[in-house]
Amino acid sequence: MLATVEGARNFVDQLRRASDSTVVYAELPGGQHAFDVFHSPRFEAVVDGVEAFAAWVLATAQRTPDPTR
Repeated sequence: MLATVEGARNFVDQLRRASDSTVVYAELPGGQHAFDVFHSPRFEAVVDGVEAFAAWVLATAQRTPDPTR
C-alpha cells in the first residue's frame, strides 16, 4: 500500500502531538515511494545520511546527562 505525502505529514504531525519523544521526518525531493527497493547511488546516500544521523544522536545522548538518574 502506498501512502501520500499529505498522509505521511499528517501522521507525523499527530505523532509529534501525542509523543514526548522527538519525531524526525524527512522528505527526499524527487524520491518515489519505495525507491530504496533497488540499490542505487540515491539509496546509498540515504544510508550514509541515516548512519551519520544515528551516530550524532548517540554521541549527543552520551554528552547529555540523564536528569532522571
